[in-house]
Amino acid sequence: MGASFAQDHVVKLNVPALGLGNVYGTYEYVITDKMSASLGASYMFNRKIPFLGMLDMDPSNKVQYLKMNGYSITPEFRYYLGDKGRAQGLYAAPYFRYSNYDLAGTYVDNNVEYENGGFIKSIGGGLGVGYQWLLGDRIAIDLNAGLGYMGNDIEYNVTSEDASANYPAQLGNLQEMVDLLGDPEVEVTASSAKATFKKASFMPRFGFSVGYAF
Repeated sequence: MGASFAQDHVVKLNVPALGLGNVYGTYEYVITDKMSASLGASYMFNRKIPFLGMLDMDPSNKVQYLKMNGYSITPEFRYYLGDKGRAQGLYAAPYFRYSNYDLAGTYVDNNVEYENGGFIKSIGGGLGVGYQWLLGDRIAIDLNAGLGYMGNDIEYNVTSEDASANYPAQLGNLQEMVDLLGDPEVEVTASSAKATFKKASFMPRFGFSVGYAF
């Protein structure tokens, strides 16, 4: 057996998430040598939608210039396997996740200025696996991965103060998203256009966190 946590609390920061403009912190409460409860919370600062460029959009598509910001909350239960010490070694972790991100942007098309935006809300859960090391009696290193199944509620809307705005044409920017997410529900009025998607999907999860036990 290795050194064991003498402490019941561990706070950790997910290092790779910082590269995406996302601050993701976790608090873990050690219940027994084998079990712990964890609560993760993240906040993404205003930035372009990650990985949207993988859709190989046309440069004129206005969706790709949207920016997003928001948060997620991830409670999980951990069960440590093996005999590496208290709250150490290989673990399995069922988890729940809720996230809420806002979308916003502006662009000009045919000399008309538009505001586009919306939201992405997701709720679901999954199963993670990971490995936690203890260095000395204070420093924790946590490497994990998982797969969740999420229900996603997505809205994209366009508005303009210009009376000559052509809203049906603006929804044409959604074609790449339609191919990916399925046909949206579309609502076009004299002053706005809106498309909504409801889609369930599998979502991977990865993390490498460094923490402090106390």
